[in-house]
Amino acid sequence: MRSIRLAQLIPVGGTGRFQSSGGYGRHVFRDQHQPRFGGPRDNRPPRSAAPHILQAAGYRDRPTEPQLVAKLLEYFPSGRSSVPVNKWASTIPEDVQEALVPYGGLAQFATSQGNFFIPRKENGMTVISLSTMALSLCTEREKNIKKREKAASFSTRRREQSKHQR
Repeated sequence: MRSIRLAQLIPVGGTGRFQSSGGYGRHVFRDQHQPRFGGPRDNRPPRSAAPHILQAAGYRDRPTEPQLVAKLLEYFPSGRSSVPVNKWASTIPEDVQEALVPYGGLAQFATSQGNFFIPRKENGMTVISLSTMALSLCTEREKNIKKREKAASFSTRRREQSKHQR
């Protein structure tokens, strides 16, 4: 019986439900339209792309930061613990160097990627060494390359053996 009495006390039609707004005294009805992400924001102008993206011609073709880090790890001299930036830059292809221009060049990009590269100054020259995570990524990549080479040589050997048996 109690549930029936409570149901009679609660008005059902014509009221909007309140949505909590953190208790700041301003309540927004759920039935009203609320601007979501990307909507008008207090008459402020819409956001545009970041300036460094606008400067780069064809920013869709430009590699992302993780892709750049992967490319730089590929071109880091193996077997060396640290390399001066200018020597490392000479081994990097031009397309990767051009992709680094919006970030301020190789030295600035490597400095900003602290998870992978450790920059330091030696005799006034910037020297980059790899972090532990970057070293493990490089060794794993080298292992995968060796596996592929072994698999390729094994398959060519098998093909040659099968040709000789015919």
